[in-house]
Amino acid sequence: MVRPFRTYRALAERRSERTWRDLARGLLLEGVLLGGFVSLTSAGRLVLGHLVFTAVFWGFLPLLQIAAVAAAVRVAAPRERLVPALSLYFEGLGPWYVFYLVLPAICLFSPDVYAAMTALLRAGALPLYLLGTIVWGGVLTWAFFREGLGLGRGKSGVAAAVFYVIFVGVVVGYYLACNQIQPQIWGARA
Repeated sequence: MVRPFRTYRALAERRSERTWRDLARGLLLEGVLLGGFVSLTSAGRLVLGHLVFTAVFWGFLPLLQIAAVAAAVRVAAPRERLVPALSLYFEGLGPWYVFYLVLPAICLFSPDVYAAMTALLRAGALPLYLLGTIVWGGVLTWAFFREGLGLGRGKSGVAAAVFYVIFVGVVVGYYLACNQIQPQIWGARA
């Protein structure tokens, strides 16, 4: 997470040894951290039902990541083996994992969660933290394509663009289709 290009370069040396087990471990970690995030922010403790059902019902997120990475790899590096590439991608979600831990920590350790969150929003700390997480996630995605898969600058740019068009496009498209973004911009219409 701190030195993404160097780390992905080192991980890439053993890329051919990565298997379904490595990919499953990455998927399980994402599921557990998503479940922990929901459980800690909603119940203030880890609840088994929250962990399991969040992993199940938010299972579309890792599946969407898999689809986006697979499409990007097929476009930019068609000869690349998919399972090792996918398992390598899931090694670079550290900024999101930290985000999933920091917000629940605020909820757990703040005596007045509403006041703390309101103050952090008003000061711009939470939006900046989210923006920083998004940017650093983008750097890690670029490092994954550039060093992890050994692509040149141009192909890494194409791969990252394909990945983000699919990933962000599906998420934003879903919220647009459900009319969740428009009221935030133009206000609720009666």
